Amino acid sequence: PASSELVGLSHAVSPREALIVKAILNHPWLIDDHAEALADLSFSSHALSALRDEILNVHAAHNSLDSSTLRSQLSKTGVSKVVDLVERTITHRSDRFAEPEASAADVETGWRHVLALHQRQDGLERSLKAAEEAWYRDCTPEAETRLLDLKRQLAQLSSVDHVDNMDLIDPQPGGAAKQAS
Repeated sequence: PASSELVGLSHAVSPREALIVKAILNHPWLIDDHAEALADLSFSSHALSALRDEILNVHAAHNSLDSSTLRSQLSKTGVSKVVDLVERTITHRSDRFAEPEASAADVETGWRHVLALHQRQDGLERSLKAAEEAWYRDCTPEAETRLLDLKRQLAQLSSVDHVDNMDLIDPQPGGAAKQAS
């Protein structure tokens, strides 16, 4: 059973953010090419931010890391519960790139895709905050249009995250839904 601390953490963790960290845990070689992008990512979860920072610290101290070495080093730093949380993250079929057995090509393709989605969402959320401030300050039709456009873009991006769920729904009435594996 999950500890109450772990359960509390799970409510504050974005599935996409957990997926990004899971990919790094299972494929630490990604850090070699993407350390700067990883370090620059804005996470809504403080726990995942701390885990990401610890992963980068461990990577900096060890030239070559495999997944088991990374996990062993992380277990010494007190982030084991966050690693457990990331491991328990429910993923979709299209998220298999983050699994340990994924091919390097699939990992790289999936990583670039999830990173681009996360960076786009982060940029839109920052723009939305600025647009809200402009609308409150100015109350112009242009400011309102900008605000509504950004909200629409964020909603569209959010729907991209949920598109994989459609794989689990059987369009045939009375049919059995496919099971994710």
